[in-house]
Amino acid sequence: MSKSILTVVLALFVASMFVTFTASAREGRPEMTPAKGEVKVAKDDKGEVTGVKIGDQEIVLDEMGKDLAATMAGKKTEAAGTVADGKLALRRFSVEVVGKVAKAEEGFTVTVGKSTFKAMDRENKLEAFDGKEALITGAVMLGRENAKMLMVRDAKEAPKKEEKTE
Repeated sequence: MSKSILTVVLALFVASMFVTFTASAREGRPEMTPAKGEVKVAKDDKGEVTGVKIGDQEIVLDEMGKDLAATMAGKKTEAAGTVADGKLALRRFSVEVVGKVAKAEEGFTVTVGKSTFKAMDRENKLEAFDGKEALITGAVMLGRENAKMLMVRDAKEAPKKEEKTE
């Protein structure tokens, strides 16, 4: 009988510690705001990006905002971030892009236009595309120390580029 009481008390203690830990961990995190829609990019006369929106939500033009503009212009995305001064500072956004896959020291990198991402590929879907282009779906997110990562959900052969004939 005393063993079962001790077990119950120990289980309650562990459960209360877990609840306390998760609640305190959430207190330090900023509230995430979602955004969903088409990525609209504004450029100046020189072709430089001057603004980015997801639907009607303005995006902060930091490194993540510029990557969003470079990879998803004219496409639909789902994103989340923190709002400051009415603009969304991105923490993550979904992608469906054609990118060049390259074997790196610790896994793979994927380059889309001028943006290069360290790929997190738990199922090794990029292995077959080393040195080639692949159609990749997943999400770009900020990881530890604000390092950009591409979380790979799926990778397929890139569609063939249409050849123009005159």
